[in-house]
Amino acid sequence: MDWETIKSKLKKKIEESVPGAEVYEYSRYLHVKKGDKGTRIFLSYGNLRVLDETSRKFLVFPPDKIDDIVDKVKDILK
Repeated sequence: MDWETIKSKLKKKIEESVPGAEVYEYSRYLHVKKGDKGTRIFLSYGNLRVLDETSRKFLVFPPDKIDDIVDKVKDILK
């Protein structure tokens, strides 16, 4: 899958699964915010990297694990 396809699937899934989340789409990443918490999702070296903006730590997922990424985004934005 290419980045544009992954990005659109992630955006749609996050908007459906995380009520109140704002998803901003940029060319190189997705920025997801809810209140004062946020996360960014990048494609890098064939894997998706999820940045928890509070702890400044990355989690790495294969691109076919979109459901796992959405669950992690839910946890970060609690």
